[in-house]
Amino acid sequence: MKKNKLYIIITFIFLFNIQAYGSQVWKSMIMPGWGEKGLNENKRANALLFSEYAMWALFIFSNDQYSSYRNDYRNHGEHYAGVDWLSKNDLYAANVGNFTCLSYDDCGDEAYNVIKAQNFLWDDKYPEGEGYEWNWENRNDRLKYDTWRNKSKNYDEAKGFLIAGMFINRIISVIDVFILERKSKISSDFSYSSQGSNLKIYYKF
Repeated sequence: MKKNKLYIIITFIFLFNIQAYGSQVWKSMIMPGWGEKGLNENKRANALLFSEYAMWALFIFSNDQYSSYRNDYRNHGEHYAGVDWLSKNDLYAANVGNFTCLSYDDCGDEAYNVIKAQNFLWDDKYPEGEGYEWNWENRNDRLKYDTWRNKSKNYDEAKGFLIAGMFINRIISVIDVFILERKSKISSDFSYSSQGSNLKIYYKF
Protein backbone atom coordinates (compact mmCIF):
# COMPACT_ATOMS: atom_id res chain seq x y z
CA MET A 1 0.00 0.00 0.00
CA LYS A 2 2.85 2.39 0.86
CA LYS A 3 4.53 1.63 -2.49
CA ASN A 4 1.30 2.46 -4.36
CA LYS A 5 1.05 5.80 -2.54
CA LEU A 6 4.66 6.58 -3.42
CA TYR A 7 3.98 5.82 -7.10
CA ILE A 8 0.96 8.15 -7.06
CA ILE A 9 2.94 10.98 -5.40
CA ILE A 10 5.79 10.66 -7.92
CA THR A 11 3.29 10.63 -10.79
CA PHE A 12 1.67 13.87 -9.60
CA ILE A 13 5.09 15.52 -9.23
CA PHE A 14 5.94 14.69 -12.84
CA LEU A 15 2.53 15.77 -14.10
CA PHE A 16 2.78 19.06 -12.17
CA ASN A 17 6.13 19.84 -13.80
CA ILE A 18 5.18 18.91 -17.37
CA GLN A 19 4.67 22.53 -18.46
CA ALA A 20 8.04 23.53 -17.03
CA TYR A 21 10.01 20.88 -18.90
CA GLY A 22 8.39 20.54 -22.30
CA SER A 23 5.34 19.44 -24.23
CA GLN A 24 6.51 15.89 -25.01
CA VAL A 25 6.51 14.71 -21.37
CA TRP A 26 2.81 13.89 -21.18
CA LYS A 27 3.20 11.52 -24.12
CA SER A 28 5.77 9.47 -22.22
CA MET A 29 3.45 9.27 -19.23
CA ILE A 30 0.81 7.68 -21.45
CA MET A 31 3.10 5.48 -23.56
CA PRO A 32 6.84 5.15 -22.90
CA GLY A 33 8.76 6.08 -26.03
CA TRP A 34 6.05 8.28 -27.48
CA GLY A 35 7.76 11.41 -26.17
CA GLU A 36 11.06 10.30 -27.69
CA LYS A 37 9.28 9.76 -31.02
CA GLY A 38 8.15 13.38 -30.89
CA LEU A 39 11.77 14.42 -30.49
CA ASN A 40 12.91 12.18 -33.38
CA GLU A 41 14.88 9.93 -31.03
CA ASN A 42 13.64 6.79 -32.74
CA LYS A 43 16.21 4.36 -31.35
CA ARG A 44 15.40 5.28 -27.75
CA ALA A 45 11.68 5.34 -28.54
CA ASN A 46 11.66 1.88 -30.09
CA ALA A 47 13.49 0.35 -27.12
CA LEU A 48 10.99 1.78 -24.64
CA LEU A 49 7.98 0.90 -26.79
CA PHE A 50 9.21 -2.68 -27.19
CA SER A 51 9.64 -2.98 -23.42
CA GLU A 52 6.10 -1.69 -22.89
CA TYR A 53 4.57 -4.08 -25.43
CA ALA A 54 6.51 -7.00 -23.93
CA MET A 55 5.30 -6.21 -20.40
CA TRP A 56 1.70 -5.87 -21.56
CA ALA A 57 1.93 -9.22 -23.36
CA LEU A 58 3.36 -10.85 -20.23
CA PHE A 59 0.70 -9.20 -18.06
CA ILE A 60 -2.13 -10.55 -20.23
CA PHE A 61 -0.53 -14.00 -20.26
CA SER A 62 -0.02 -13.96 -16.47
CA ASN A 63 -3.58 -12.85 -15.87
CA ASP A 64 -4.94 -15.65 -18.07
CA GLN A 65 -2.77 -18.24 -16.30
CA TYR A 66 -3.75 -16.89 -12.88
CA SER A 67 -7.46 -17.15 -13.70
CA SER A 68 -7.08 -20.59 -15.29
CA TYR A 69 -5.18 -22.13 -12.36
CA ARG A 70 -7.52 -20.44 -9.87
CA ASN A 71 -10.56 -22.00 -11.52
CA ASP A 72 -8.78 -25.36 -11.69
CA TYR A 73 -7.83 -25.55 -8.02
CA ARG A 74 -11.21 -24.28 -6.84
CA ASN A 75 -13.12 -26.83 -8.95
CA HIS A 76 -10.72 -29.54 -7.80
CA GLY A 77 -11.26 -28.58 -4.16
CA GLU A 78 -15.02 -28.64 -4.53
CA HIS A 79 -14.99 -32.06 -6.19
CA TYR A 80 -12.40 -33.92 -4.09
CA ALA A 81 -12.60 -32.17 -0.71
CA GLY A 82 -16.12 -30.75 -0.55
CA VAL A 83 -14.89 -27.15 -0.26
CA ASP A 84 -17.49 -24.37 -0.18
CA TRP A 85 -15.80 -21.24 -1.57
CA LEU A 86 -18.50 -18.77 -0.59
CA SER A 87 -16.90 -15.81 1.26
CA LYS A 88 -13.53 -17.58 1.55
CA ASN A 89 -10.18 -15.79 1.18
CA ASP A 90 -6.72 -16.79 -0.08
CA LEU A 91 -5.54 -17.79 3.41
CA TYR A 92 -8.37 -20.29 3.64
CA ALA A 93 -7.41 -21.65 0.20
CA ALA A 94 -3.83 -22.11 1.42
CA ASN A 95 -4.97 -23.95 4.55
CA VAL A 96 -7.12 -26.29 2.46
CA GLY A 97 -3.99 -27.22 0.50
CA ASN A 98 -1.81 -27.71 3.58
CA PHE A 99 -4.10 -29.79 5.79
CA THR A 100 -6.09 -32.97 5.18
CA CYS A 101 -9.33 -31.81 6.79
CA LEU A 102 -10.84 -29.32 9.23
CA SER A 103 -12.09 -31.33 12.21
CA TYR A 104 -10.92 -34.30 14.28
CA ASP A 105 -13.99 -36.37 13.32
CA ASP A 106 -12.89 -36.40 9.67
CA CYS A 107 -9.15 -37.13 9.83
CA GLY A 108 -8.11 -37.33 13.48
CA ASP A 109 -4.84 -35.69 14.53
CA GLU A 110 -4.13 -34.43 10.99
CA ALA A 111 -7.09 -32.03 11.20
CA TYR A 112 -6.42 -28.32 10.83
CA ASN A 113 -8.26 -27.30 14.01
CA VAL A 114 -6.52 -30.02 16.04
CA ILE A 115 -3.05 -28.89 14.97
CA LYS A 116 -3.87 -25.24 15.65
CA ALA A 117 -5.15 -26.15 19.13
CA GLN A 118 -1.97 -28.11 19.85
CA ASN A 119 0.06 -25.00 19.03
CA PHE A 120 -2.27 -22.77 21.10
CA LEU A 121 -3.28 -20.81 18.01
CA TRP A 122 -6.91 -20.57 19.05
CA ASP A 123 -7.70 -17.51 16.93
CA ASP A 124 -6.61 -19.33 13.78
CA LYS A 125 -9.23 -22.07 14.14
CA TYR A 126 -12.28 -22.13 11.88
CA PRO A 127 -15.76 -22.64 13.37
CA GLU A 128 -17.11 -26.11 12.66
CA GLY A 129 -20.52 -26.63 11.13
CA GLU A 130 -20.51 -23.22 9.41
CA GLY A 131 -19.33 -24.10 5.91
CA TYR A 132 -15.58 -24.17 6.51
CA GLU A 133 -15.27 -27.95 6.35
CA TRP A 134 -13.08 -29.82 3.88
CA ASN A 135 -11.81 -33.39 3.76
CA TRP A 136 -9.44 -34.67 1.08
CA GLU A 137 -10.09 -38.13 -0.30
CA ASN A 138 -6.36 -38.79 -0.65
CA ARG A 139 -2.97 -37.05 -0.42
CA ASN A 140 -2.37 -36.93 -4.19
CA ASP A 141 -5.54 -34.93 -4.78
CA ARG A 142 -4.50 -32.46 -2.09
CA LEU A 143 -1.01 -32.07 -3.55
CA LYS A 144 -2.40 -31.53 -7.05
CA TYR A 145 -4.71 -28.87 -5.66
CA ASP A 146 -1.84 -27.15 -3.85
CA THR A 147 0.36 -27.20 -6.96
CA TRP A 148 -2.32 -25.41 -8.98
CA ARG A 149 -2.97 -22.96 -6.13
CA ASN A 150 0.72 -22.06 -5.88
CA LYS A 151 0.95 -21.53 -9.65
CA SER A 152 -2.08 -19.25 -9.51
CA LYS A 153 -0.49 -17.29 -6.66
CA ASN A 154 2.82 -16.96 -8.51
CA TYR A 155 1.14 -15.62 -11.65
CA ASP A 156 -0.86 -13.17 -9.52
CA GLU A 157 2.37 -11.89 -7.96
CA ALA A 158 3.94 -11.65 -11.41
CA LYS A 159 1.14 -9.28 -12.44
CA GLY A 160 2.09 -6.98 -9.59
CA PHE A 161 5.74 -6.93 -10.66
CA LEU A 162 4.75 -6.20 -14.26
CA ILE A 163 2.52 -3.30 -13.22
CA ALA A 164 5.44 -1.88 -11.24
CA GLY A 165 7.68 -2.44 -14.27
CA MET A 166 5.31 -0.51 -16.54
CA PHE A 167 5.26 2.37 -14.07
CA ILE A 168 9.07 2.41 -13.90
CA ASN A 169 9.23 2.29 -17.72
CA ARG A 170 7.16 5.48 -17.81
CA ILE A 171 9.38 7.18 -15.26
CA ILE A 172 12.47 6.26 -17.30
CA SER A 173 10.86 7.64 -20.46
CA VAL A 174 9.78 10.85 -18.73
CA ILE A 175 13.27 11.45 -17.33
CA ASP A 176 14.76 10.70 -20.74
CA VAL A 177 12.48 13.28 -22.38
CA PHE A 178 13.37 15.83 -19.67
CA ILE A 179 17.05 15.35 -20.49
CA LEU A 180 16.54 15.43 -24.27
CA GLU A 181 14.41 18.57 -24.13
CA ARG A 182 16.89 20.22 -21.79
CA LYS A 183 19.69 19.52 -24.24
CA SER A 184 17.57 20.85 -27.08
CA LYS A 185 16.85 24.04 -25.16
CA ILE A 186 20.53 24.60 -24.36
CA SER A 187 21.44 24.02 -28.00
CA SER A 188 18.86 26.52 -29.20
CA ASP A 189 20.18 29.18 -26.78
CA PHE A 190 23.74 28.87 -28.03
CA SER A 191 24.77 31.67 -30.41
CA TYR A 192 27.77 33.76 -31.35
CA SER A 193 28.65 36.95 -33.16
CA SER A 194 31.83 38.28 -34.73
CA GLN A 195 32.82 41.91 -34.46
CA GLY A 196 36.09 42.60 -36.21
CA SER A 197 38.75 40.54 -34.51
CA ASN A 198 36.51 39.77 -31.48
CA LEU A 199 34.37 36.64 -31.15
CA LYS A 200 31.48 36.75 -28.70
CA ILE A 201 29.69 33.57 -27.58
CA TYR A 202 26.28 33.56 -25.89
CA TYR A 203 25.39 30.44 -23.92
CA LYS A 204 22.10 30.76 -22.06
CA PHE A 205 20.91 28.11 -19.48
